[in-house]
Amino acid sequence: MPAVMRAPLLAFLAVVPGVAAAAQGTAILYGSVTDSLGQPLRATVRVVGSPAMAVADGRGRYRLAVPAGRVIVRAGHIGFRSQVDTTTIAAGDSLERDYRLPASPVELQPRSSRRPSTRSCSTNPRRASRS
Repeated sequence: MPAVMRAPLLAFLAVVPGVAAAAQGTAILYGSVTDSLGQPLRATVRVVGSPAMAVADGRGRYRLAVPAGRVIVRAGHIGFRSQVDTTTIAAGDSLERDYRLPASPVELQPRSSRRPSTRSCSTNPRRASRS
């Protein structure tokens, strides 16, 4: 084999085992998130205790790479009660999990929309000097 072809082939073969080894510790979790009426939600699906997270698309579908083994998954959306799910998935496998979230009222704290006044007649130096 010519040396010109051998170098790219050797570089490729050197990378492939690393990619395969990295993939061995992960699995794919996929599915949908809907409300109690079956309407899609753009919810977050995350692995508890891990930075792994996905946001469902407009059809409520998500796809998430998770560590292989036992994982705790939380699906949530504001205005809906979160759902926590524990599952076990083998490295390299994929598993479909659908979540249906019931509505849950969210109580918002009252906030004042008025800004405190910063003007005061007694502290205005121009008014004080006119007296």
